[in-house]
Amino acid sequence: MVIWEWFLGLFDKDGRLSIDMAEAASLTAEIVIKEMAIGSAIGLISNALAKCEFQTFDKGIIKKGENYYRFNVEPNQNESAQYFWGKVIWRMVNNQKCLVIQNNDMYYVADSFEETKLAFAENIYYNVTIGDLKLNKTFRESEIFCFRTTESKTRILLDSLYTSYGKLITAGQNRYKKKGAFRGKLKVPITYPQTDKAHNE
Repeated sequence: MVIWEWFLGLFDKDGRLSIDMAEAASLTAEIVIKEMAIGSAIGLISNALAKCEFQTFDKGIIKKGENYYRFNVEPNQNESAQYFWGKVIWRMVNNQKCLVIQNNDMYYVADSFEETKLAFAENIYYNVTIGDLKLNKTFRESEIFCFRTTESKTRILLDSLYTSYGKLITAGQNRYKKKGAFRGKLKVPITYPQTDKAHNE
């Protein structure tokens, strides 16, 4: 009964969706479109990077050694180069920066980290986590790769996406309050007599 009343409450007396629900549907579509735009951009850049060849040099001469293999084929034991660079691009787009550390000649994208910027010395990176593993080591700027983006248009698009999310959550909260958070209980006896008299009562 509660579910049916909730469903009927989505419509006005003329059988049309209420303005709140129409607004929520519009916001949902807006969010999906923005996420698709961001996802498509990340995919295009990642695919372009996957088709590139990263050249490595030793004393000015091209050398296809360990680093060449890591950048172009398999950065670490769990990721292909395409997947790895996709993660790098995703973090750059969403966070404006991506930290990549080296461990045992393999490269890993940090899921989170903290940074101390220094004017006349190397920046310091700490509380670095990769998956569920938190590293106790502190890294200097020369020991890591930190990819950054300053593309303001990307930031504007992401900010507008988060604004849309906020509007959608607010619309849901308002709808919930307006309906008064109605709750009900239905009690049904375990044993119910199978007689015509009981069915008619």
